[in-house]
Amino acid sequence: NLVVTMGAGDDYLELLQVRAPNATRIDTGDGNDIVFVDGVPSLSDFVKSDFGGKFVLRTGPGEDLFEFHNAVFRGEVDIRLGLGVDGACSSGSKFLTPHLGTFDGGGSSDGFHAIHIPNLTNFEFFPDDCTYLGGRY
Repeated sequence: NLVVTMGAGDDYLELLQVRAPNATRIDTGDGNDIVFVDGVPSLSDFVKSDFGGKFVLRTGPGEDLFEFHNAVFRGEVDIRLGLGVDGACSSGSKFLTPHLGTFDGGGSSDGFHAIHIPNLTNFEFFPDDCTYLGGRY
């Protein structure tokens, strides 16, 4: 299992070319947090991050961003962004069990940028890219 627990304060977590065959749980705690997931190019291919089991992300109060690109989610996905202005954005990611996915913005003025993401709730606007909360793309 991959378990990441961060405390109070502003945190930045970057997961590149991660292979987590079992459950993943990330809890960012309070503060303005960014969780960034992406694949990386290799000599002949692009290696995506791959999450085999249940993927859980919890963010606490604050302005939080979950930015994920080129990732594969094979199991249930449960994203709950806490109170505050939050965002989630993605490109090139795949959900192999989309009926088991939940993305909850948590209220406030939350934004979401992606295509074909399952079960969105509590997102109020849909910007053109991920830069509105400090995202890269």
